[in-house]
Amino acid sequence: MKNKVSIQDIANRAGVSKTTVSKVINNTGNISIATRNKIHAIMDELDYQPNRLASTLKTGHTKLIGILVPDIRNEFYSKIVKKCEGLLFKAGYTTIICNTERDYFQEENYLKVLKELMVEGIIIISATDSINADLASQNKNIVYIDRAPQSDNENIIKSDHYAGAQKATNEIITDGRDPYLILSKTNYSPTRERTHGFIDTLKKKTNIKNPEKHVFRLNVSSNQYLEENTLLEEFLIEHSSDPQPLGIFAINDYIAFMVVKAAAKLHIAVPQKLSVIGFDDASIANIATPTITTIHQNTTLLAEQAVDILLQNIGQSTPTEPQKIIAPIAMVYRESFLKN
Repeated sequence: MKNKVSIQDIANRAGVSKTTVSKVINNTGNISIATRNKIHAIMDELDYQPNRLASTLKTGHTKLIGILVPDIRNEFYSKIVKKCEGLLFKAGYTTIICNTERDYFQEENYLKVLKELMVEGIIIISATDSINADLASQNKNIVYIDRAPQSDNENIIKSDHYAGAQKATNEIITDGRDPYLILSKTNYSPTRERTHGFIDTLKKKTNIKNPEKHVFRLNVSSNQYLEENTLLEEFLIEHSSDPQPLGIFAINDYIAFMVVKAAAKLHIAVPQKLSVIGFDDASIANIATPTITTIHQNTTLLAEQAVDILLQNIGQSTPTEPQKIIAPIAMVYRESFLKN
């Protein structure tokens, strides 16, 4: 029978201490890349497989973190996941990525599985409005990004959606445009906050009697953003004939892309006759023709803050006071709306 390889065997071959090998296995400590590579090469040569269960029983730590994401294909979410994963890896943690497809039952099932795996923390990105907060709270180390259950007892990091909408709307009004908000099918809390920012700005800055009538909803979901939309085209034809030029605040950059694409088809000049401002600063905003002025969300900052809070809480004997962080937004000016 083949003798079982031990950490001491690897340490002897590498000429280092057992502690150094343990740190490399657990991805902790300040170990040089050369030493890490040498130890990993010896582990591969000896076919050494760390016993995670034994390590967990000994230390009480699984070094596992769960990340729930509603749609890994969505650029906004994937950027956050990638940044969180990188930061957690550097801190010695392995991540389990759970793609929930915005489905409550999948979300609930993943939370149960993560509990069974004894993860040390969970990052939940854009939770469903009906998320089982009680189930989630059974793991005290939870951080929400973008949106959270209606509770004052959760750690939440999100962009200032309301201020972003105010900024975009104010720019459109100041430019002398007739302001309209175009929504998609979704109605999550960031959408509601942006809608409130738009309507409140119209109430404060214009004499429009019914601001709600300046909100136009397209019955489209994320898998329809690249398709032509007759209803949108009819809306643009109707309003492009008005003497006052039209100013569109799109709820996200994909809706903004639909607008500039429809405008090109209808020969409506952007930004002369129609100006467009999006939200998120997705890649599509920078490759569209014309390129799209948008509200930038700092995905790096959102991920960094979430990981910082999570790591602060891990190992704490008592839960820390919940943190609510509102990340600032910024306007990125491109061709669809030119700053005066």
